[in-house]
Amino acid sequence: MRSVRPAPFDQRARFPAATAARLLACRPNYRERALCRLSAIRAGELSLLLGELQVAMADEASVMEVAHLRQRAETGRRPAMVSVAVRALEVADCGCWNSLTRADAAAFIRQATVCAELWEFGVCAGLLEER
Repeated sequence: MRSVRPAPFDQRARFPAATAARLLACRPNYRERALCRLSAIRAGELSLLLGELQVAMADEASVMEVAHLRQRAETGRRPAMVSVAVRALEVADCGCWNSLTRADAAAFIRQATVCAELWEFGVCAGLLEER
């Protein structure tokens, strides 16, 4: 018994040039989507670090400011994340000095640890320049 092979698939007959051009024009920009995903990942990581900083802060004003920074990190674009990272480091630095002034070693260690993690993340994510 003879087997029947299917005819080869001819894309040109199935998709005329005009249809192929329309399909290519509608194709999503993969690079742009990848950058969007990367930005979302950065925002999520920054938000997690800000959450840790929020828990480590001792005074209510600093807690509220970090909460505001966290909201900006989650809803803003990349340029906003740069300013959020810089301001978060400033708030963490002030918190560390306040803890030292109050002789609260445990709070200082928590805040300094998160501050170091924030700085390292900012440098690795391209938000901050290493000096």
